[in-house]
Amino acid sequence: MRLIRFVVLLAAVGVLLVSFVRSAARAYGLDRQVRELERARVQLVAQNERLRAEIRRLHDPRTIERIAREELGFVRPGEIAVVLLPASTRNGPASPGRSPVR
Repeated sequence: MRLIRFVVLLAAVGVLLVSFVRSAARAYGLDRQVRELERARVQLVAQNERLRAEIRRLHDPRTIERIAREELGFVRPGEIAVVLLPASTRNGPASPGRSPVR
């Protein structure tokens, strides 16, 4: 009879131990996932702040004008746009009104 009780007790301890190990492994996995999600959240908050700052800059008329001039080539009425072209290559096309140098 004592042997049966010992075997039953040992089986119960085994079941509890397996249950504990499974729970601990699940808790570890969830903890790791929480840390990864927190890192991602921090990065997204920082990106969100950068985007908000960019939106504020883009609402500034001076920024709009700078972008229009630098990136789109816009000029104010009465201004003359001057476009500087890169120097032509040695065998490339010659400047207007000049013959190529050989």
